[in-house]
Amino acid sequence: MQSWSLKDAHDEPLSMVRLFDVAGGGGGGGANSSSSLIASGDEGGGLKIWDVRAKKQVRIFWIEFCEFLLTNMCLLVGASQ
Repeated sequence: MQSWSLKDAHDEPLSMVRLFDVAGGGGGGGANSSSSLIASGDEGGGLKIWDVRAKKQVRIFWIEFCEFLLTNMCLLVGASQ
């Protein structure tokens, strides 16, 4: 297992981290390939999606209307963007 670190990846303390293995997720291996994504949420409503293979963030969301701490999430594969 490999790991990497990024100083100041979030402005607020983390409240959740979730790993998703996505089949057919690219990587140049065709439909049978997979990629791993990590979602990390913070106490300020920040949600970041990270590509494990590329070791970089791929999406950033801010959930300003949420009154509660972000502690979990699910990934809907094939959902329209």
